[in-house]
Amino acid sequence: MRLVTSRPISRPALALAVAFMVGFSSAPGIVRAQEVAPASGTAGIASSGETVLLRESPGYDAAVVAPAPDGSTLEVAGGPVAAADGSSWLPVVIGGQSGYVPARYVASEVAAAPVADPVVVAEVVEPAEIAEGTEPPPVVAPVAAEPASDPAASAALSGSAVTTTDANLRSGPGAEAAVMQVLPPGSPVTIEGPAENGFVPVTGGGTSGWLAAELVSDAATTTSPPPVVATDAGVLPAPVAAADLTTAPPVVVAEPAPAPSNRESTGIAWPISGGEWEVVQGYNNGTHTNRSSFAQYKYSLDWARSDGDTAGQPVYAPVSGTIEWTDRGSGGMLVDAGNGYCVAVFHVTIDRGLQSGDRVERGQRIGKISGPGGDGFMSMAHIDMTCWRLDGGGHESVPFSGPNAIAGQEFPDTGGGNQHMGTTVAP
Repeated sequence: MRLVTSRPISRPALALAVAFMVGFSSAPGIVRAQEVAPASGTAGIASSGETVLLRESPGYDAAVVAPAPDGSTLEVAGGPVAAADGSSWLPVVIGGQSGYVPARYVASEVAAAPVADPVVVAEVVEPAEIAEGTEPPPVVAPVAAEPASDPAASAALSGSAVTTTDANLRSGPGAEAAVMQVLPPGSPVTIEGPAENGFVPVTGGGTSGWLAAELVSDAATTTSPPPVVATDAGVLPAPVAAADLTTAPPVVVAEPAPAPSNRESTGIAWPISGGEWEVVQGYNNGTHTNRSSFAQYKYSLDWARSDGDTAGQPVYAPVSGTIEWTDRGSGGMLVDAGNGYCVAVFHVTIDRGLQSGDRVERGQRIGKISGPGGDGFMSMAHIDMTCWRLDGGGHESVPFSGPNAIAGQEFPDTGGGNQHMGTTVAP
């Protein structure tokens, strides 16, 4: 941006204009004017409701250490430091963790109201509370309640069922087991035994293996009545069999009363649409490594359109859930899916109406891929997808496979560096 005028500018006005331009160019968005923070001492985050990310070093491309909500109290550990992009950062300590935050978000004094707000907001948008109000089944503790709500737990030891969506037939009862083939929706399968670890043994497509229980129809409802009726009809006179036929179904149908649970499935959809997209940086390469206990990006995937028409493409919420934070510097948004996993996108100019605590639905537009000068733009237009398992406050990087497959397409850890580089999809 250049200011042009034919009239001389007074020194105070010129200084004010320069200060405004520097503050504007240091980050993608303006929050509000802040009192300059001291070189040391107690200060606070003042970001007009946005969550600021504490980073390991100065710069928006540095690894994230932890989120710092608006109103967070911090200790300033030194003077401002300029990052490579010209933005100004302060070394701080927040909650015992050291790092850097953009200087423009730090105020020397923190009003009482902003400090209290994050506590209230955190209580209101607690994922468990939101789940209680909208989706009661997922509120049940996943590990403890999973066996009871497993749709195959009360199923007969054998019987017929069908897949309800694209389903990975695996070599063992677990998301890490090898995928032998993908069964399309409506594929008939025969259940061979009880569920283990959320998976049921089946034979389908000419192959025996294991399917995630939530990906098959309710086996108990589908398969239990025929064996009961057939058995009665074979050993009892017709009148007795007819009587049993009228009484047996209610007993059998009552068994699977708990609705099938999809807690294991994060339900990730493509955040992009149209055209062909290619992986331009795969797992375990470059910036896609685990750089700290919080900033784990080993299983991140960067996508760009094969025809180069990437900047400005609309971006959609990959999962339904609660926005944990947005970060204009990195063009990032983290959405908690409510099942122990969260999905983040980066290098996106997030629609300004979205903020922490809001709920988004899968497929809802959330912004557009940033071009030069946009939020989080880094050398080329692309979108980063990252999935984390929430583990005791940490963020464990996990691959897009098993419950975290993208629209049913798996990107497993195959070993080595830059995995899946060059893979193309047409979402």
